[in-house]
Amino acid sequence: MRFMKKDILKKRKKGIIAAILAAMLAAAVLTGTTGAYLTAEPPGLVNRINLSTDSVNAVLLETQWDGVIDYRRTNNGKVIPIYEYRSDKAVYGYEDGDYSKPIYTTANLSKLKRASFDSTDANKTFTYGSDDALNMIPGKSAAKNPVIKNTSDDCYEWTAMKITFLYASGADKGKPLSMMDMLTVGDIIEIDYNSDLEDSSQVHWERIDSKATDISQVFYYKDILQPQADTTTPLFTKVGVKKTASSKDMQMLQKMGGFVIYVEGFAVQEDNFTSNYEEYRSWGQEGGVVFSTTPTEENPLDFDETGIIS
Repeated sequence: MRFMKKDILKKRKKGIIAAILAAMLAAAVLTGTTGAYLTAEPPGLVNRINLSTDSVNAVLLETQWDGVIDYRRTNNGKVIPIYEYRSDKAVYGYEDGDYSKPIYTTANLSKLKRASFDSTDANKTFTYGSDDALNMIPGKSAAKNPVIKNTSDDCYEWTAMKITFLYASGADKGKPLSMMDMLTVGDIIEIDYNSDLEDSSQVHWERIDSKATDISQVFYYKDILQPQADTTTPLFTKVGVKKTASSKDMQMLQKMGGFVIYVEGFAVQEDNFTSNYEEYRSWGQEGGVVFSTTPTEENPLDFDETGIIS
């Protein structure tokens, strides 16, 4: 399964500045075995948001999946992942993956690798969901934690996410799954959505006008994000293969070409209309919350668009 990210759009509706984020997650099947794998994020697709306005700003991240905590856009439009800050300096990667050799410049993009070891401390380990996902078998899962972080200086924000299941390969690559194939995916793959937790005190996301078996699902975040790095609870924390999955199930996934979970995010200024969740919810359902990058049959997702990441 691979997780890819697309560009962010921004739009105004009734004078409200809205931020759109997008991302995607793909699942494939390991040929000839009963296992499945999640491929690491390929070059050219990143998780990012870039807005021209100073008031609304947010970023969509999955730190447990890829280790990235932020992004920087270069003057020529490329987007570079940031793995940490040391003494307020952005670390864009590590030479040969060595944590003790941080890289603070983007001059040589081919050297920008995430940490995989520390030459000064053999006991230091680095675990990423994308690594765990390389060889998935029934009962195994990989850490994935999509969140929205408010990076505005002084703007309070309401947020939302939308996921759409797409074909990962074949003639229908990038198009939404058929209902039959969506049911197949639901029978084999499990996702621990925050909205579905039994303990209501831990639920921060609400699934809106959709259900877990739908090809597209919308979720509203029930709390306002404060400025300067306040972050949502993850929409989910892991994606896995059910223990009950069989070799036949894996073959079915392979036949359909694997799948993609395309995730879009939305952020809007709280002080433009309400500080009450129910009012925000109503406003959103009346057309206030807009997702502008959802792939369709007529406009499928192009997996080979934009950016760099290694």
